[in-house]
Amino acid sequence: MKKVLSFLLFIIYSLLSLFGFSFDDDRRIWTKDVIFNIESKSDIFCPDENVWNNGAEYPSVIRLSNGKLLASFEVFSKSETGFRIMASEDSGKTWKECAFVTEKVDESLNAAWNPCLMELSEKVGEYTGETIILAGVSIDPSQKIKSHVSVYASKDSGKSWDEISVVDEAGGIENGVWEPWLVYDNGYVYCFYSDD
Repeated sequence: MKKVLSFLLFIIYSLLSLFGFSFDDDRRIWTKDVIFNIESKSDIFCPDENVWNNGAEYPSVIRLSNGKLLASFEVFSKSETGFRIMASEDSGKTWKECAFVTEKVDESLNAAWNPCLMELSEKVGEYTGETIILAGVSIDPSQKIKSHVSVYASKDSGKSWDEISVVDEAGGIENGVWEPWLVYDNGYVYCFYSDD
């Protein structure tokens, strides 16, 4: 379990480093304009016997404008598929599950891979500032036929979610769509993703 958590922290630090963040010996994250203090390490999720051996992967963590942290990640569960949304109101010291997001547009698919979270900073279409957007990959149970990138929205700090769009659709694991990344720019939300 500690290996999974260390791996999640490594991924988070690596992703932050890619975007120009750097770290010092006091576990502070430096950007051009802001310093974030990493206050403590904590367990976001602890797999149990219902989770396959690979546990949890592809973490996405954001700090909302209200100060709350939200996290999502892949969980390879034996009994359910979807994106767990975890929340922390104490800067990451403790976490609790606040939602479980499942595929709604095509219920033959499982919402399962590559979640990406963002909070809108201002109104975009019908969605007000502080709306949280989640993009993720849904795939058929055999992983051979169909995948698509779904986009979900939450207007209540991550407690409930509506599937609002399918960005693109492709085949299964050999020629699918993967790794959505959300970017806001000049009144638009862009969803970048990989394909095979």
